[in-house]
Amino acid sequence: MGLVGIHVVRKTRNHPEFIWTTFEHKENAPDCADVPNLSNFEKSGKWTFFNPMSFQKVNTYFPGKPTQVCRETPYGVGVLTKTEVAKDIKALNEAMSDYYQSRKSVWSNYFLVGTSWTVSNESDLNKGEIPPTWKNEIGGSKLLSNSTMETYVQNPQWFALVHPKEDRGCFACHKYDPLTKKALHLSHMFNAAQDYGQCFL
Repeated sequence: MGLVGIHVVRKTRNHPEFIWTTFEHKENAPDCADVPNLSNFEKSGKWTFFNPMSFQKVNTYFPGKPTQVCRETPYGVGVLTKTEVAKDIKALNEAMSDYYQSRKSVWSNYFLVGTSWTVSNESDLNKGEIPPTWKNEIGGSKLLSNSTMETYVQNPQWFALVHPKEDRGCFACHKYDPLTKKALHLSHMFNAAQDYGQCFL
């Protein structure tokens, strides 16, 4: 199996909380809203992680069975996301797809799901402080997720339980910790890192 999804995360001077972007392969899975209306062609098995002939509940883990995957929030559009966000992402994907196809690039098989960041307070940045990601407004795709990497947590109901009345997307998990005042939670990698002491050659 090849590359089916990828996160691209970039820290900038004005966004020390990172800017989060995610891409997927076009044939991963359909949007959940489209599942009841799939055409016969789409039911022929073109999806990698979705079998239209299966009656198994989508985005739910069943031991020993392949998960039926669909995208709950296409382009990261949630309750509070402006509709222009999805429109802009679709237009960008269309333009880039034409560009990559004209060059016979493998990237023509992928699409941008969305990008999110926090709308930072200028005074926080001037002080060199990490924006408080647990409460700042989210910009771009507010409910961003990748169906291949956040399959079981892309459900808006899950976000509603954790963060009622707001969309958090990536920042529901990757966040500045208000209790310890540390930014380690922005990347799970740092939490898993261990100090093995001095290296001897």
